[in-house]
Amino acid sequence: MLTVCVWGSDGLARRAHHAALSAVLKTASFNVQLGSGPHADLHFLLGLDASSPADVHAADASLRQQLSTAGTSYSVLYGTAASQVEKARTAIERHLQPDPLTTHAIPLTVPVPAWVWPCDKCGDAGCEYKLLSSLLTQRALTP
Repeated sequence: MLTVCVWGSDGLARRAHHAALSAVLKTASFNVQLGSGPHADLHFLLGLDASSPADVHAADASLRQQLSTAGTSYSVLYGTAASQVEKARTAIERHLQPDPLTTHAIPLTVPVPAWVWPCDKCGDAGCEYKLLSSLLTQRALTP
């Protein structure tokens, strides 16, 4: 069973995200439980927006420092609550898929689209996630 932990400096947002993610995981029939603490398999940190109060930003920086000091890797979820839950679900699905490097199946070649736009000034987190996921998949499939 996969254990997932949700971190965030805003307790109210974290509880709402936790409840929404629980509902999604139940309907998707994943073998996943939401837990707490550093021993989870996947860690998600709820990203803040610019309109968050300064004390929330300070608490978020402290939380990031604690996770880094503990050597805990985590993914930051930005966007609306619904998009954060969707991104977490996608990450969980990817984590539950078998690794083509450790299985005996022949990996399929994943077509990677050609570079089209310069992304260094975009800032779209969804686009960046898609690009980096595609690059990591391509690297994993390349002998």
